[in-house]
Amino acid sequence: MEVKLLDCTLRDGGYVNAWKFGCKNIYTIVESLVLANIDFIELGFFKNSQVASINSTLFDSVHDGNNPFYCFINEFKKQKFSLMVNAGELSSEFLSKEKIPENVYIRISFRKEYKSEVIKLADKLMLNGIKVFLCPMFVSIYSRDDLKSLINDIDILSPYALSLTDTSGSMLPSQVSELILYADSLLNNQTALAFHSHNNLNESYDIAKLLLKLDLSRILILDACLAGMGRGAGNLSTLKIAEEFKGKYNSAFIDRAEKLIIKEYYSASPWGVSEGLALAAINSCHPDYGTFLDNSDIKPSSYNYILNLIPEKNKYKFNRQIIEELIIPLSKHC
Repeated sequence: MEVKLLDCTLRDGGYVNAWKFGCKNIYTIVESLVLANIDFIELGFFKNSQVASINSTLFDSVHDGNNPFYCFINEFKKQKFSLMVNAGELSSEFLSKEKIPENVYIRISFRKEYKSEVIKLADKLMLNGIKVFLCPMFVSIYSRDDLKSLINDIDILSPYALSLTDTSGSMLPSQVSELILYADSLLNNQTALAFHSHNNLNESYDIAKLLLKLDLSRILILDACLAGMGRGAGNLSTLKIAEEFKGKYNSAFIDRAEKLIIKEYYSASPWGVSEGLALAAINSCHPDYGTFLDNSDIKPSSYNYILNLIPEKNKYKFNRQIIEELIIPLSKHC
């Protein structure tokens, strides 16, 4: 089984610093990952927005010579890059007009309710020669029938990869292994499988180590971030998992980039496991509910009670009004 690493620091890590990495740091990070032989480097989010700048990893074009993306795809022509698109934010017409370069993969992140729309989008992109990852979110709530239905729908397309995302960070290693093996038994052999974990239960590394022991009939891709940088508890550490490959990746260059990340961003806005994030994961809630509780004046002993009161339909998308209303009666006593 061939295993590849995808570093998504500049995209997922951007939740920590609003994607304002600074032009110099962006270049240092990308150059270090290229020199480290990381298979895929995710440069950020592709958005039709007014916030793109030379210092940001939010991009509204891949051909504007004023943004760093344009420089990277031309300077490092042999490197595989990716950009993530959130379902519903960009049309196939917009993306196709951009003429995505051959060494750039588009990763489409989506919730269950966007499945039909995403399949149509992926189909149009692939007809234009664009390589696509389909990235369903909150796979922890997918039943076997849900996953089978999704794979049946995408099998005809044969996207480059199906990237399963544990958005709530609630899955244990055995559950992820079972999910990946089931997907492997259904998916056509031309499509790679990928997994993106969140470290809310401090299980990302153990999950990755268990997945490395599997014998899949396809390529496996693991998402990771430098120093585990990411929203809330963060993600799998690129350096930690790269060292499992015994020389395939150059750890010295990864270490250089991780030290930059820790120096520049961790002290200002630290990430890591917390009681709120762990309990949000256990209750299959969006991690932002856990972060909200950690930053409130509510005692941790009340977190589980509050999270259990969140209506099922609101668990998977953060709703500030709901959590605020739930803590009002408790805020003076807990």
